Amino acid sequence: MLSLILLSTALAGPTAALPSGGAAGAPATPAAASATVTAAREEAADVLGASLDVAGKLDDEGSAAALLMAAAETAGESLGESALAGDLQQMLAEARARRADEPGTVAAMLEEGLRRTLGDLEFEPVMEAALPEGFPPPTPVGEIEVKDYPLYRIARAGSGGNGAFWQLFQHIQKHDIPMTAPVEMTYDATGDEVDMAFMYEFAAQGTPGPDGSVEVTDIPPMLVASIGCRGWSSETSKAEALVKLRNWIDARDDLELAGPVRRFGYNGPSVRGDRRYYEIQIPVRRVKSTEVAEASGEDLSGWR
Repeated sequence: MLSLILLSTALAGPTAALPSGGAAGAPATPAAASATVTAAREEAADVLGASLDVAGKLDDEGSAAALLMAAAETAGESLGESALAGDLQQMLAEARARRADEPGTVAAMLEEGLRRTLGDLEFEPVMEAALPEGFPPPTPVGEIEVKDYPLYRIARAGSGGNGAFWQLFQHIQKHDIPMTAPVEMTYDATGDEVDMAFMYEFAAQGTPGPDGSVEVTDIPPMLVASIGCRGWSSETSKAEALVKLRNWIDARDDLELAGPVRRFGYNGPSVRGDRRYYEIQIPVRRVKSTEVAEASGEDLSGWR
């Protein structure tokens, strides 16, 4: 009861009601979906920010832990199917298991974790260059969404790393091609980087074909499942993001894998630490939902 009273005080009134279904709803258009996700993230950020402020002024560690647990639960409900909601659920499970014996430790753990989540919710990428024409905006940190990409032109160099970067940089300088963001890296089944690509701003720029060690080619329109991430793209952070992404795809019966994993990097070395932003993506294709097909009596045999 105390945690609910403190939470109500922190929020200074009722929070705005979520649209039906919260962040997990299925609005009719991408714009509506984006607005729903934005509203849910803002609501969750308000809950966490206000509760962290109040918890920091409490002398009793047990009361602080109770308040922060209530805030985590409320924020998680607002976020619906967001990957951040899953992180909050894990945080809550650990807090509940340890709260009775270690209220001080739990309060400190929750404060650290919820401040990190608040930072994810409030994060805005540093856009250092233009997106290619027709590209969707970056996926919010901690969200997973399906994105529709148009045909685009890339310059690709194999083997990855700094050698590939400088080959590509020299290519765009030689042909007076403006730098864009993101830079694309693709990976093989073992997680090793296969190649790196710079994207042309317009699909009609340049000419497809080989240019020394660089190959200019067109990428056909595609759907991808994408998760937004911040910080340095370490092997651990990439692996964690990929697990969340694959679990999300596996839980859906209307999508299947359609290509290799890729990473979109948006920042150069001048953007440091948690200000950096990247996406992990997997190409997907739509398949007929079993639930929808059964409801309509349709035959699924020709869909996959």
